[in-house]
Amino acid sequence: MGNYLTYDPLGTGVNELLAYASSDVISSILSDIPVAADKVTRVNEEIDASESEVDSYLGAKYSVPLTAPIPDLIRDITAALTAERLYQRSSGVPDYIAERAAVKRRILRDLSSGVSVLPGAAPIPATSTSGYLLTSSEGIIITRDNLTFE
Repeated sequence: MGNYLTYDPLGTGVNELLAYASSDVISSILSDIPVAADKVTRVNEEIDASESEVDSYLGAKYSVPLTAPIPDLIRDITAALTAERLYQRSSGVPDYIAERAAVKRRILRDLSSGVSVLPGAAPIPATSTSGYLLTSSEGIIITRDNLTFE
């Protein structure tokens, strides 16, 4: 939980999420949850879901989850996606929140396709795409062409 972002309603830590939705707005969105601690748990569950979405994009090019220090860009993307998820619980997602989330997903697509790079992130190891396996033992060569199954 909270690899890239953690919700801190008391404001004692980094709260990128609050740039998208204030604590009062979040509390209002979660008004069906009566206990404050349960609201924090619910927000952190939405953060986890957003982090999974981020990882699903980044996993095409980078080892995920990312390790510290987490780039500010990734924390901001996670916050934007989490805000959208939270607003989906209410009467609707405000246009500006939906637009920001869409922009963040475009950035994630660029990162996953290699159009953009994430400095400092560990790339996944390259894999072979040759399509065949060559191995030998005592002069016998097995390839796709002479491999048979009986």
